[in-house]
Amino acid sequence: MDLYLIEEIEEKEKWHNLLLQFEDANFYQLWNYGKFVHQDDVSHLAFYNKDELVGLTQIRFKLTPLFKKGIAYIFAGPLWRKKNVVYDINRLKSIYFTLRFAYCINNKFYLRINPNIFEDDEYYKDLSLDGFSKRKVLYNHRTIFLNLDRDLDEIRMSFKQRFRKTLNRAERKDIEVIFGTEPQLFNDFITLYNQLTERKRFKVNVNPLSLIEFNNQLDLPLKAVVFIAKVSGQPVSALIGSAIGTTGIALFSASNEDGMKVGASNLLHWERIKWFKQKGCKRYDLGGVDPNSNKSVYEFKRGISQNEYAHIGVFEASDSFLFKQIVHLAEFMKNKF
Repeated sequence: MDLYLIEEIEEKEKWHNLLLQFEDANFYQLWNYGKFVHQDDVSHLAFYNKDELVGLTQIRFKLTPLFKKGIAYIFAGPLWRKKNVVYDINRLKSIYFTLRFAYCINNKFYLRINPNIFEDDEYYKDLSLDGFSKRKVLYNHRTIFLNLDRDLDEIRMSFKQRFRKTLNRAERKDIEVIFGTEPQLFNDFITLYNQLTERKRFKVNVNPLSLIEFNNQLDLPLKAVVFIAKVSGQPVSALIGSAIGTTGIALFSASNEDGMKVGASNLLHWERIKWFKQKGCKRYDLGGVDPNSNKSVYEFKRGISQNEYAHIGVFEASDSFLFKQIVHLAEFMKNKF
């Protein structure tokens, strides 16, 4: 495997210009996403094979002074699928090799990579990474994808009958749909989201307020977009989505009881699908699903697509077996208590 040159990018505009060269670019690799959401130290790395850009990744750091070591973490990266370039899986392997050499061997970090890769991807069927092992997790993240590389009529006919029937009914209702990046639209979403969390009484893992603050600092082409459905002038349902690479991503959703009665969420998903296609997305990531803990959401998303896939897993590397076990133990205690 090749050892690539690493350049740390220190300007947001340059980073985003490089990011847009990759088909697998995503919301989670935008400038300072990690700092806004997780308050960690963040670096932005570009990988070069001689003078050719071959990859990018945002990497977060947590230092542990007690052990004089640190944790380096990558989420939804690294990016390696450049536009108009034939994919070569060896390039991805070389990026992993370069990361392990730079952070595990040279700097004694425990490195964890949570890639944006699912089992439907043919390039990863036989993926093996020297020096990395799979992290055992209690729950393997699953998502549902909708193929957008088809005509809209064909996409609509692929919906389950129940979803399509509710969508047809919603289109006959007097529902106003608006979308954009204006602050008021996000305020409407937050109102609905707060109503949802209070009604369902579930724990919020990611605070949407942090994402909205982060989103406000992005240039318009990179901003996440909120879709709002209104009945009699009042917001009843909302979705937030991002379309940067070739996969449209569902970020947040919320509906009140009035919205559920008229099928507003079905209508918003359809409008967002049309928007994703207009932005050039080839598929739609509907977000995580769990038929055991959230069966209603699972069945709703299965109404849009039955293409359900598991995440390929989290990779880790460390030059210290002891420190890796300490990290695992600390995570176990945190989750348990």
